[in-house]
Amino acid sequence: MKIWKKIIIILLCMSTGKTLQAEEYPDWEGYPPMNSMTDVIEFKGYVYGTSESGIFSYDLLTREYKLFYKNHGLAESSVLSIASTANEIFIGFQNDGLMRFDPENEIFEPILFPEYVDREDVLKTIAVNDIFALNDSILYVGHSRGVDRLNLNTEELRSYSKLSLDIKEDTPVNEVKVFNSKIWACTPEGLAWADVDNQNLESEEEWDSYKFARGVNCILNFIDDNEDTTIFVGTNGKGIIAFDWAQRDTLYTEVTGSYVFSMSVGLGTCFAAARDGLYKKSADVWFEDSSVIPLRAVVAGSNDNMWVASAYGLKSVISSGYWGIPEIDVPMSSTFRVIDITEDNVLWAATSWRDDGGYVLRFHDDKWVSYNEDDGLPCFYTNAIFADSRGTIWGSTWNKGVYTFNDGNSPKKDDDIITLVDSEKEIIVPQDDFDLDSYRVCPDITADKHGNIWIAGFNKGAYVLEGNLPINEYKYNRFTFDESGVLHHVMRVFPDNEGWIWLGTWETGLICLYVGEDPYDTTDDEKKYLSYEDDGSGLLGYRIDAIAVDMDGYVWVGTGGGLNRITKLQGNNLQVENMNSLLDMITVEVLSIEIDRFNNKWIGTSIGLMKLNSLNELEQSYNTENSGLFSNDILSLKYDNNSDILWVGSDRGLNKLNVLRAGSGKYDEQFHVYPNPFEIWGDDSRAVFTDMKPSKPVRIYNFTGEFVNELIAGETGEKGGTTAVWNGRNFKDEFVGSGIYFFVGIDKNGSEFREKMVVIRR
Repeated sequence: MKIWKKIIIILLCMSTGKTLQAEEYPDWEGYPPMNSMTDVIEFKGYVYGTSESGIFSYDLLTREYKLFYKNHGLAESSVLSIASTANEIFIGFQNDGLMRFDPENEIFEPILFPEYVDREDVLKTIAVNDIFALNDSILYVGHSRGVDRLNLNTEELRSYSKLSLDIKEDTPVNEVKVFNSKIWACTPEGLAWADVDNQNLESEEEWDSYKFARGVNCILNFIDDNEDTTIFVGTNGKGIIAFDWAQRDTLYTEVTGSYVFSMSVGLGTCFAAARDGLYKKSADVWFEDSSVIPLRAVVAGSNDNMWVASAYGLKSVISSGYWGIPEIDVPMSSTFRVIDITEDNVLWAATSWRDDGGYVLRFHDDKWVSYNEDDGLPCFYTNAIFADSRGTIWGSTWNKGVYTFNDGNSPKKDDDIITLVDSEKEIIVPQDDFDLDSYRVCPDITADKHGNIWIAGFNKGAYVLEGNLPINEYKYNRFTFDESGVLHHVMRVFPDNEGWIWLGTWETGLICLYVGEDPYDTTDDEKKYLSYEDDGSGLLGYRIDAIAVDMDGYVWVGTGGGLNRITKLQGNNLQVENMNSLLDMITVEVLSIEIDRFNNKWIGTSIGLMKLNSLNELEQSYNTENSGLFSNDILSLKYDNNSDILWVGSDRGLNKLNVLRAGSGKYDEQFHVYPNPFEIWGDDSRAVFTDMKPSKPVRIYNFTGEFVNELIAGETGEKGGTTAVWNGRNFKDEFVGSGIYFFVGIDKNGSEFREKMVVIRR
């Protein structure tokens, strides 16, 4: 959405009193990883925690959680800060400023004053790192350009971007506080402070400052009553330092070498939340009170406890240790790299904390179960997960080869069996002594139509194994070097139904391997290489991120430079086409591709999700501005043909789109077929499809996805528009049976629609 459009919408919301509340995007659902917390407060019997994917509330009485994310009215997914006055809650975002939250009515309202609107650069880039409520009318906001003072009653905004002569203009402020009649700003360059009643703080000469190596994240006004000019300073890698601000002198270092993000007073002493754990002050010494890592914030609670925001969710500390609170049932990781679904509708995902090693997740009956090395996984990082037709889950790892997973259809972990595949085969499992030749990186795993398991082997080429366990034979294909001596790192593997194995590499393009019907018979094997070409005849990039084959046999390839389509010609020749024009793009990073049962192409990119309909026309583009997506980086896609749900994995959580309900994305229109239900009672039975585009087809499918019939719009209805008429027969000119059918077509505006209809055969 253009920035000026966004401003107009916000102004309209403010002027008309419109509020944002649950289900702004009814066709989208979300599963945000609320474990990776950024801030926490306690407010009127609830604890509110912020995360990279939204906020949650924890009811201290019922011990229950409630989630709020973008679909419920938040300006964006990434929430950095939260604070409260006596009666209101305020939320700060990574990119979209401030919101006021009414928790009783679950209503969100943007806070933007005229000064923000006039400064488009602030609106585009501001990250609200911290909020300090001085009273019910004054907020101090530390953000990516300095400090703001907001008067909620008069809507006056004052901005301080130059915090002393020694600190550069527009330096980010990590934390802002007011005490001892001074305003304090913690920045990556050091600590700045000024008299809070000074009316001329826009001038850098009115500020004092002190530079700390590695910068300051937080401060705490607590030593003892006799040292009121001494404060604790939490630094970005240099621990906790006692600092006399009146003398501008560092006194001593309390904790060394730690990244300290938050400090608070409670239980009669001081606490600090750091990247390597929770620190507590006892007498004159700080010591590490807990090994929970990493921590982002610590705040005093109302019941003789401290609330801790951690990478593992909400924690509570009392004088004797941790007080048990239930874990929030959300994904344990933010980045969904690979998704698969079993035939009994269990979702599996290979995930991580952004770029760090992470988890395998299972989602079934609205419950999440997470697995890591402590639960028996052979490696800290599972690259890909695959559910075969026999119900076995396969995982490929970063350095331990391949393993299988049998959960026994149990919602618990107790009976799960995790086994390294064929541990006697050195090509799959590394040797005991570490060396590069035994380091088994397997970035991708899947199966061909015969049930053989194909594995991307990185610098070892590709593996193929019989799908039945135990493994009786295997084949190792070495494509590490081609005839010219170029090194290939195989990252993606995709077998199609015509005997081709498509191998995507990290930096050299696509290896096209033809193995025929039997991959263990090498006599008919053929190998081709496709890569980037300056003249536009080749792929649009060297790195292959996604491969999929549509119902027409075309191979769609996603690269760092865009979308390609490969046509298989006679004699196993291949033709490459640049398809970026279908996406209305010159260049775009394509990260994932999925084909649904209607032959629509779902394209996950670094700027959102795009949908090409069955006629290869761009029908819809989704991003964080116009949908319930958590992020525009779409890393993985999985279409559930049984429920017509598209699962969307990103770097900030998991979304699902109810595709049939979504239609064209226009909620103010309804496409029709009449009558519905359609009763077939004889040769004169007719169902009429309305509002179609002339000469375009409407395709009819049964409930299992079988193609039943195709009609061409050509008759003009009484209300204008164009219609197509169905007599209830299939391609064989036979009447179809009773049941639920789906129809897909192009409306008069050029958008694809899809709906259900009920057929009753008399």
